[in-house]
Amino acid sequence: SAYENVRLFAGSALSGEPQPVYAPVVAGYVTVDDQVMQLVGVDPFASAALQGGQGSATTAAVGDTTLTSLRRWFREPGAVVMAAQTARRLGAGVGRPLTVEIGGVRHVATLIGLLGGRRPGDAALILTDIAQAQEWLGMAGRLTRIDVRMPRGAAGGTALTQLRRALPPGVRLEQAAGQVRQTLDMTS
Repeated sequence: SAYENVRLFAGSALSGEPQPVYAPVVAGYVTVDDQVMQLVGVDPFASAALQGGQGSATTAAVGDTTLTSLRRWFREPGAVVMAAQTARRLGAGVGRPLTVEIGGVRHVATLIGLLGGRRPGDAALILTDIAQAQEWLGMAGRLTRIDVRMPRGAAGGTALTQLRRALPPGVRLEQAAGQVRQTLDMTS
């Protein structure tokens, strides 16, 4: 897979220079109580490393890497996190089940945590473990994208050039700002 190719590239650098950080993502759309939401499956360890302490919806949800929180994230069947305001509107409570519908198929999820929900888009976001998202979305063994944070300066430029050479055919490298602009254009 593309993720394996990129991981091989990342692990091959022995120069002591700062290296890129990679976080696999699986994303799709689901319905919860007649509300369309974006389901995002993440690896909590990779997502936290990708943000580098900058904070995001993903790290807010999964950045708490205490043993108890990680157990729930990985062991609770259908564990999800969503914005607190969305949970209130849906009548969902932490520790209680809710139904997630994907392509007419219903899945039982358990709300294990809440996001502050102060950024645009948080109200329509539901986070889960990457393997859970793959199962629900019928994407076993596949990814939607791999988020990459490049080091600054010359090391980043070198790493970016190497990454472009290592990408398999059909894989695009886009700046995050371009993706955000596409999303805003679609919603407007």
